[in-house]
Amino acid sequence: MDIKKISKINIIQTDWSGGSSRQYYIYPEFSNFIDEDFDFRISSALVEVKESVFTNFPNHERILMIIEGEMKISHKGFYEKELKQFDQDQFLGKLTTTASSKGVVVDFNVIFSEKYNAICKYLTIDLFEEFEVYNQWLFIYLVKGDLSVEVGEESFHLEELEMLMVKADDKVMIKLKNYSSSECIVTQIKKTEI
Repeated sequence: MDIKKISKINIIQTDWSGGSSRQYYIYPEFSNFIDEDFDFRISSALVEVKESVFTNFPNHERILMIIEGEMKISHKGFYEKELKQFDQDQFLGKLTTTASSKGVVVDFNVIFSEKYNAICKYLTIDLFEEFEVYNQWLFIYLVKGDLSVEVGEESFHLEELEMLMVKADDKVMIKLKNYSSSECIVTQIKKTEI
């Protein structure tokens, strides 16, 4: 099992024409986002323009979840979708995709190759959540509040905008305990069965 807490100081931030992006995790860890030689990447973007064009990733799929604001996402020749807070859209990275918004938007992105499956869930933690993971990566991104995360016998404290990565080869129990009203995004990534 591999566990890594990704604190605010460990986040790689880059600017782009429409705002900024914060990379929380990329796998393999030595891969390069621009060269598209990664299996999966998790990031959050601040979108400060009314119209934006998504980078094309022909060998990947994407999950986009809105954290703040509202966005209309359009996949040329396919469909359009209105996204409000914690709504998500999963789409092929090879699509010509644009977005429009009336104000600033913060989103959460998971980009993954065909070798993997990914699922994102928004959770409000009232007191306690518990789940078991096996043979997958699990990422807990804290949107709001304070959270204690127990992974087996180890314990971690997450503050807003921090993430915990757990790569579990064997079964492990994960417990989320709330210090205050907490909101998080839980992402599961698993290798595709062939």
